[in-house]
Amino acid sequence: YASYFGVIKKGLHFSLTHKAVFSIINNAAMIAVLFAALQWLWQPLLIGVGIKIVALGGIYLLFQVSSLCFLFVLPKIEAKLQPRTWIMLSSLVPALLLLVISSKPSIGIQIASILLIMSFEAIRAPLFNHYINKHIQEDAERSTIISIKAFFHRLMHVILLPLFGLLGDKVGIYSTIAIIGIAMVIFTIIFRLKQE
Repeated sequence: YASYFGVIKKGLHFSLTHKAVFSIINNAAMIAVLFAALQWLWQPLLIGVGIKIVALGGIYLLFQVSSLCFLFVLPKIEAKLQPRTWIMLSSLVPALLLLVISSKPSIGIQIASILLIMSFEAIRAPLFNHYINKHIQEDAERSTIISIKAFFHRLMHVILLPLFGLLGDKVGIYSTIAIIGIAMVIFTIIFRLKQE
């Protein structure tokens, strides 16, 4: 147990003191919870515009197929773009799409926007893990720090998702999606400046 907790302590210290890794973990956790809020909201959103519940399964299937396609092309994209640029785009593009959805466009545009957002969400985890691995030399530390990233990810879910659920109920789904989009833009800019 002593060695196990020693590894955790060492990994936590590294995560908090290494500026690049700390920025990556914060980015991953904060943006992930905003994606997760949309996971809560897209079904009642589409039901509210007339999509039948039976069709939601097919739409979700499209999300998964689109995500798999993005994962297949991810190595090619990484080869052409710097990781920092791709990380920025993986949250900025979805943020702009959220703002598009909040403007209440046609159902087709809303579904297509959600599909693209989910596709960007799918590539963020492997992208961040790959980026973290570049900053860590030891295998033991690498797995521990990725676990710490997952812990902060879940912690943000516990703290913030109930708030977004409350917002969706009190101010409406479209307004909540606009808030999520604006928050994602702000966090994207903040983390981009930290990376610079």
